[in-house]
Amino acid sequence: NPTVAYDFLDLLLDALAERGADYREVAGATAANFSSPPIPYLAGPTATFPTRAVRLADRDVIIVRDDVAATNARTGTYENIISFPFNGSLLPVARGWGSADLTVGKATFRFVNSHLEAFGIPGLDGEQVRVAQVGELLAAQGALAAELGELPMVYVGDYNSRAPDAPAYTRLLAGVGADAWPRNHPGDPGYTCCLGATLTDPDNPLTSRIDLVLHSRDVKAARAHIVGDDPADMTASGLWPSDHAGVVARLVVPARR
Repeated sequence: NPTVAYDFLDLLLDALAERGADYREVAGATAANFSSPPIPYLAGPTATFPTRAVRLADRDVIIVRDDVAATNARTGTYENIISFPFNGSLLPVARGWGSADLTVGKATFRFVNSHLEAFGIPGLDGEQVRVAQVGELLAAQGALAAELGELPMVYVGDYNSRAPDAPAYTRLLAGVGADAWPRNHPGDPGYTCCLGATLTDPDNPLTSRIDLVLHSRDVKAARAHIVGDDPADMTASGLWPSDHAGVVARLVVPARR
């Protein structure tokens, strides 16, 4: 049976707890996307052929502080996905979304998290897939609004569509309402992507903005800033915190009447 070597959710929650910030996973809002095929590797310095394999399981998780109430958790998987050729067959790469209604003080809002397709294949451009996934995401949230009632909306995630002009981004923005970054930083491109896979770039090579905090127009974006894009953020061993910079926004949600 597979052995879990690194559970990045547990590592994140433990690191937050060490800083005195108690967070939890919102049960029922985690999108279990795809698992990679087993990837063989050499198990030791003297090994001459692979005897072990590793597998990556991709998830999109919503975490909240322990004092935040979360209800109506939902998740969904996109029908529009890419299948990559692998070992003579096709490997589907599932992507999905999660959402939950969060209550902080007297304010309740619907929080949506997603990670759209990152790649394309010959004959199928990745942006085409992302546009279709945005359509599915907006339709799913529209159905939830009809079922549960409308609420102020916040959408976050790695949408892999370059702001401010790429088609999936513009469709999502039109469907949601507003973008926290340009509201606070007009004219600043706010790049968040991407650092090299080894996280050892000697400087900041970010060239696109694909990591977003969007919100409905009844929500106000009081502040927004980017983290993880300054060499001072690197670890003592010389690694960047992530292959993307992060976006942190302070949002003001109207109190429920």
